[in-house]
Amino acid sequence: MDRNTEIFFSDLEYFGIKLGLDQTRMLFAKLGNPEKKIRFIHIAGTNGKGSVGALLAAGLSEAGFKTAFYSSPHLVDICERFRIDGKAISNNELAVQVAKIEPIICELRKLGIDPTYFEVTTAIAAAYFAENNVDFVIWEVGMGGRFDATNIITPEISIITGISLDHTAHLGTSIEKIAKEKAGIIKMDKPIFCGELPQDAQAIIAKIAAHNNSPLYLTEDNGSAHGNYTYKQKNAKLAKKVLCFLSEKFHFNLNVATIGMKRVRWPCRLQELNCGTIIDGAHNPQAAEALVSSLKYIYPDRKYSIIFASLRDKDTIKVLKILAGIAEEFIFPEFHCSRGALKLDELKKMANSVCNLKITLTEDFATAYTLSEKDTLITGSLYLAGAALIELANEDDILNIY
Repeated sequence: MDRNTEIFFSDLEYFGIKLGLDQTRMLFAKLGNPEKKIRFIHIAGTNGKGSVGALLAAGLSEAGFKTAFYSSPHLVDICERFRIDGKAISNNELAVQVAKIEPIICELRKLGIDPTYFEVTTAIAAAYFAENNVDFVIWEVGMGGRFDATNIITPEISIITGISLDHTAHLGTSIEKIAKEKAGIIKMDKPIFCGELPQDAQAIIAKIAAHNNSPLYLTEDNGSAHGNYTYKQKNAKLAKKVLCFLSEKFHFNLNVATIGMKRVRWPCRLQELNCGTIIDGAHNPQAAEALVSSLKYIYPDRKYSIIFASLRDKDTIKVLKILAGIAEEFIFPEFHCSRGALKLDELKKMANSVCNLKITLTEDFATAYTLSEKDTLITGSLYLAGAALIELANEDDILNIY
């Protein structure tokens, strides 16, 4: 990334998170409303949004459609957020998009309006994808749904992958409140597809879908406990259900699209590196439960040296308690994040409250990795997972997902 582009995005982080659509509408209008030129598949959910989105993008690309994918957060490079047919935007093209939107932001700031980082990346994504005449955009929600910047579009279909407690400071402290926020992506007469949901969440979504005359498609065994298969398989099941619907409407070969799904690489989601290290950005209790269930299914007797970090707005104690079931030891590296990471002494106190395992504190990830005594699992935060990938993986495998 060139220096000017880096400074541009760094300055936007100052304005934090603002849930609401007015500023996004202004940005899109100034860009000529690019969202009106493209077809969207809108995805919300506490966990699984990126995985289901990547599977859908790969499937539609394989079926012959030029397919874009807007996702967040990025792991290593902001270019990951803007992909067409699996390939991340180049640094040069991103600089071109920044040059186009920067005068608009300056104009809005003169009016006392300060667009946020996510609002700007959302606007850049729509403009970039429209310019490239894509057939479909897989459009991932940043947080919630109802007031998320991505929600100014009218999608072809909407998807809610799952619902659990997360981002409670912004979305509410109950499953019902969070379900209502995520169901905000349901649009009049547009189908809504759902992964496995708690019964209370399913009831809320069904009510909102009925109010919007939106056909509701539920996966089998909705609301059931985790089954004897991995969450990757659950995500694939939901993605295939959506592709089946789209294949009938847009007349493409479902078997071809399914082959495309098998080609996708989605980093930091139950990702096993060549060295055997596993990376998964499980950052809330539902994700941790899915990770533990999956690993017990794949490697029934294995225990792990778990390298872990977490942000302050997460239910970290519950996550640690779940992970302790497959842990030989915990290693906590010093970790910094603009959204606020927990300090080492705080993590140690939390871990000691839920388990009696060996706990090691280290100055950084590299040191933590050298101290790992067993099979290594890196988890707790996508930001930590991204830092690990910088050290352990090939950049092309991160930027380009199929």
